[in-house]
Amino acid sequence: MDIKKIKLFVERAVANISRFGTTDVDVFNRPFEIGLLKNNQTKNDIVTKISERIKLAYDQQNIEFLELKPISHVLVPKKDFFDFRKCALVDIIDEIIFLTLVLLVAKEIEKSRINKRENILFSYRVNLDKAEDGYIFDPKYNFTEFRNAVRKKSKLKENNIMISCDISNFYDRLNLHRLENNLLSIKSTDGKIVKLINDILLFWSERDSYGLPVGSNASRILAEAALIEVDEFLKNQRIKFCRFVDDYRIFTADASDAHRVLSLLVEKLSKTGLFLNLNKTKIEDISMLFEDSVEFSAKKTEFTNTDENKTIDEKITSEIIRGYSGLIPLKFRKLTQKTIDGLQNQNIDDIKAKLARGTTIEADLLLLFFKSVVAQNSYQHLEDASTILQKFPQFIPYFIDIINKYKESIEKNTIEKIQINIFDWFKNNGFTEYLFIYIIRLYDPSNLTEKSILLDFFRGLKRNVGNYIGRAILELIDGNLSRSEALEIREYYKRSDLLEKRLIIKIMIEVLPKEELKPFFKNILMTERDLFIINLNKTIR
Repeated sequence: MDIKKIKLFVERAVANISRFGTTDVDVFNRPFEIGLLKNNQTKNDIVTKISERIKLAYDQQNIEFLELKPISHVLVPKKDFFDFRKCALVDIIDEIIFLTLVLLVAKEIEKSRINKRENILFSYRVNLDKAEDGYIFDPKYNFTEFRNAVRKKSKLKENNIMISCDISNFYDRLNLHRLENNLLSIKSTDGKIVKLINDILLFWSERDSYGLPVGSNASRILAEAALIEVDEFLKNQRIKFCRFVDDYRIFTADASDAHRVLSLLVEKLSKTGLFLNLNKTKIEDISMLFEDSVEFSAKKTEFTNTDENKTIDEKITSEIIRGYSGLIPLKFRKLTQKTIDGLQNQNIDDIKAKLARGTTIEADLLLLFFKSVVAQNSYQHLEDASTILQKFPQFIPYFIDIINKYKESIEKNTIEKIQINIFDWFKNNGFTEYLFIYIIRLYDPSNLTEKSILLDFFRGLKRNVGNYIGRAILELIDGNLSRSEALEIREYYKRSDLLEKRLIIKIMIEVLPKEELKPFFKNILMTERDLFIINLNKTIR
C-alpha cells in the first residue's frame, strides 16, 4: 500500500480524534494529548511516525511494527443495578493506529450494509466526505432518526405488534474470528488490512478471541460490520425492522408472527455467538397507540396515576421516578418547574430519618431525598450524604454530579464538610475503580482552597487499585502545583504508567525552568519511544 494513502487516513483519524476524543465514556477525561495535536509540528511528526509504522506492519504483516501497548479496562456501571460494561482504556497513539486501519476499509463496509434509503439501519453510517474536518459518520443517521422511524412504522395499519430487544453484552461477546471472516467476505476489502485489525484485537483481548474496545469509533464501525449478515437475513426474510447498534425494533401483524420472527432472530444470532438480552425483550401491542393522534413517544413514557388512594408523598415519589423502573441514574437531570413545585412540601428531615433507620435503602427514597434537596435549595442536608451513601454507594456518581452542577449555590463550608466526611469514609473502605474516580472529582481544586487531599491520594496510591486512578488524580491537580510539589511529583515518574508519565512531564514543563528539565529529559530520552513524550521534549529546547 502506498504510504501517501496511509498518511491520508492517519490524518483523517487524527482529525476525528482531535474533534471528538478517543472515547465517549464519561469516567475518562478528554486527554491533554489531544490538545498537543493542535501544534502542527507535533501533529506532522506523529502522523509521519504512525504512517511509517503502519506501512512496515502492512508490508511485513506483523503488528510488532505498530508498537502497540496492551489495553486496560475500567468497569463502568450501566443504569441497571449492578450491571457494568467493560470500558477500554486505549492509548491515544494506539487509537489513532486502530482507527486508521478501520477507516481504510470503512467505505467497503458501508457499501455492504443495507442501503440508507431503506431507513432500516441508523447507527454509524460511514461518510468520509468531511473526514478532513473530523467527521466520519453521516449526521442524518442517529438515535433520534431511529426513534422517528420507529414512530412512523408503528403508525402503519399492518403493524400491530412491536418487538423491542437488544443483544446481550454485544461488544464484549463479538467473536473476533467471525468478525474477520465477515470483513474478508466483503467485496474489495484489503485482506492485509483485515488481518492487521484482527491481530490488534487478538493482542488486546490477550488471545481470548472475543471483544471490541468499548467507546472507540473504530469499534463502532466494526460492530456494524459484524451485524451485516444478520441484517441481510432479516431483510431477506421480509421482516420489518429498524436497528440502532444492538437495539432492534421489529414489527409484525400479530403475536403469532412476532414469536416466529423472534425465534428466527435468536437462532440467527446464536450462530454468530450472540444472544438477546431476555430481560429486556418485549412483545407489545401497538395497535391502539395512535388513537386520537397521541404521539408514540408520549404514550410510551407518560406516567398515569390510576390509584386514587395513594398519598400525596406516594404520588410525588411515583412522578419523579417516572421511567426509573429500578434503574440507577449516573447524571442528575435538571428538574422541571412542575417537579420543583411538587417537592416543596417534602420534609427532608423525615426522609433522612427513614434513610438512616433502614439497614438497606430503596433507590426511589434516595432519589426523592436528592431531588427534594435540590428543589428546596437545602444543600446543607448533603453533609449527611456519606452516611447515607454507605448503604447505596452505586449512587456516588449521581451525588457527585449534583455537587459539581450546583457548587455555585452550595455554601463553601458545606462543600468542605462533605469532602471531609466522604474522605473519612473513603480512606477506610475499598472501592471499585470507577467509584474512586468519581469520588476524587469531589476534590477538584475549584471546590476548595487547598489540594492536600488530592496529593495525599496520589502519595498513597497503590499500583494495583486501578488503571486510570493515578492519571485522574494528576488531571485534577494539573495547573495548581508549586515548584516543590512538582519536584515531588517528578520522583514518582519511574514507577508510573505511560498515561501518568506524560502528565508528570507536562506538569514539570509548566512549573520548572528549562535548565532544570534538560538533564531529566536527556536521561529518559535515551530509552523512551513514546511519540508524545519525545515531542514534549522539543518544547523545552
